[in-house]
Amino acid sequence: MRLLRTKGFLRGFFRRDRTRKPPLRYPADIEERIDKWVREMNYRKPCRTNRETARDFGMDPGVLASYFKYVRGEDIRSWRTRLRIDDAKELLKTRKNLSVSSIAWTVGFSDNSNFSRQFRKYTGLTPSEWRSVNT
Repeated sequence: MRLLRTKGFLRGFFRRDRTRKPPLRYPADIEERIDKWVREMNYRKPCRTNRETARDFGMDPGVLASYFKYVRGEDIRSWRTRLRIDDAKELLKTRKNLSVSSIAWTVGFSDNSNFSRQFRKYTGLTPSEWRSVNT
């Protein structure tokens, strides 16, 4: 009888989704820290790891990743890439004298092909196509 209960417990145990963790307590001023980080354009620094970003915020990387996942609904890397693409769109529109590769470098992409791939993923157009349509 005891063996049957154990098997039932184990069956239920392994069926449950163990990947979700409960949200942590976040610092009260986390949104202010994020806004300040964006205003200072820290997302433009190339090759940022989540650990470096968390250090900029003065937070543990796990806590920051949890905040983005549960509160903002996206991971840190996607958020940072979206900021870079939005910045690139503004530069493509206003700074016609800058080449696409120099804009890619300015907004924090160290590789022009990765910039073009990410830009197309977010906008549906290459940077050059987007510039010609929106200027």
